[in-house]
Amino acid sequence: MSRWSIVRQMNITNISLASILQIGDNESIKSKTKALAVQRQVATFQENEGNLEAYQLFSRIIPIPEVYEQVDMKVENLCDYIQVNCIRVLAVSTSSILQVGSNCQIENEARVKHFRQFVT
Repeated sequence: MSRWSIVRQMNITNISLASILQIGDNESIKSKTKALAVQRQVATFQENEGNLEAYQLFSRIIPIPEVYEQVDMKVENLCDYIQVNCIRVLAVSTSSILQVGSNCQIENEARVKHFRQFVT
């Protein structure tokens, strides 16, 4: 049973990097982020940077656990709408989801390789 999603007021400062704002029901959501984060004491840029294939982190297979339990669930929606008064969010980032509504399947992935380089 699908329902109406009613949001009276929403204040979001930032949504970025494969993130999703969903008002209402959805069947499935899949978002992925692959990023290199480089923090340097002195800003220098090299042409050969940014090759994600050079790092095993980005090609490694993520194991998905198998579900063995049988889940019996009964949902009874007494009202035909979801009502939210006010949502205040500073940031939704890196394959995250902000949703008012229902969803059957969500698959999110965020892979970030951080570098910090300081002058010694």
